[in-house]
Amino acid sequence: MKHKAICTIWGILLLLISCQQTESSQEGGVDHHPLTAASIQPVAVAPNTIARATNAEPSAAQLYAPLRSSADTLLRIGGQQLYLELQARLDTTQRLVERNGQDTAASGYQGYFSFVLRDSLHQLLAKRVLTEQTFYKAIEHELVISSGAHLPMLLGYSVPMKTLIFTLSFAAPETDWMCNAVLLLDIQGRVRRLSGGYSVGGPAVDVELARDGLTILTGVEILRASGSPLPLQRSNAELRGALLLNDSLALTVYEFGHYQAERSPEGYVSQVFRSTPSQQRQPNAFVLNTRTGQTVNRFRYDGFYEELGVTIPWDRLASTHTGYFLDDKKGLYLVSEAPPTRTSFRPFSSLTKFTPPQRRSEVALTLNGYSKAYMLYVDTLNPASIRYQYERTALD
Repeated sequence: MKHKAICTIWGILLLLISCQQTESSQEGGVDHHPLTAASIQPVAVAPNTIARATNAEPSAAQLYAPLRSSADTLLRIGGQQLYLELQARLDTTQRLVERNGQDTAASGYQGYFSFVLRDSLHQLLAKRVLTEQTFYKAIEHELVISSGAHLPMLLGYSVPMKTLIFTLSFAAPETDWMCNAVLLLDIQGRVRRLSGGYSVGGPAVDVELARDGLTILTGVEILRASGSPLPLQRSNAELRGALLLNDSLALTVYEFGHYQAERSPEGYVSQVFRSTPSQQRQPNAFVLNTRTGQTVNRFRYDGFYEELGVTIPWDRLASTHTGYFLDDKKGLYLVSEAPPTRTSFRPFSSLTKFTPPQRRSEVALTLNGYSKAYMLYVDTLNPASIRYQYERTALD
């Protein structure tokens, strides 16, 4: 199962990346493969020491520690060695206030985000400094203003798009309200795209860069080198999750319906999401070809569940070119990536219960559903053969 990682920077992180890539004759020496987040190796250092305030109210330094953070990253693009310097700084002398009429909706301080690119001789190639206001286009104003200035995280470099991809987190202090923005910068320091990313309590979406660099999945759209962005939102539906199956296929999951105002027995009015019986039966999972933008398959999937946000229990086996999606009440949905893309459903009654030992040709997958955690044993020599066992969770 894919999990999201929320990273709060409490100290100075030094990120050293050495990414050796082959050169492309078509791109004039630009790498075939993008730099991936897996290439980033953090080096632990001692956190900043900040004096505790003597009054009851927390100081800005306590709420937003650290007030400044930085990282240096070594890149290799097109055979050229480049140095990327990142910095986030919160200026507590510049107060920001968002008002709702006469009331204060949010308050905080001005944040600055610096991106500097140098050549192998450390000569300046590009510099861009962005303020918090830049991100109003992608994140709610109140959250951006309330947040500290967190260090941008490098997701990778896309050769086809010729852009560096970053995520920037915004979080309100002492709450679980957090979202991140997706920023695309070219190597001249120009902003090419700003998009919304993952949000706590929101859909199951990991910001992802495809291995070939042609596709970027954000929280609101699929960015493509070969065409215009594909928006994830649909009319009369709430997005529950999106993911990349491979370099050319994505899957989106929705819940069809609408919000309506309802009054509780205590007299409180709130917006409640409601679906009709027909909407609860129609296909809600769509397999998209990210190259063409076309839907190549669709099926009904109810295996997602909500805790602090939506979770889709799934995994992929490269050896079978198949995605495995769990519905712990019904069975297993298999999405075959080989064209023509097919989906199939395997109820638990069609699967064999696992008895040791595990066979050499079997690969084990763990999928955590709402009430049960399943271990699947897929025979790579006979992919139709799947054995399973499960454990009940605390939610069962």
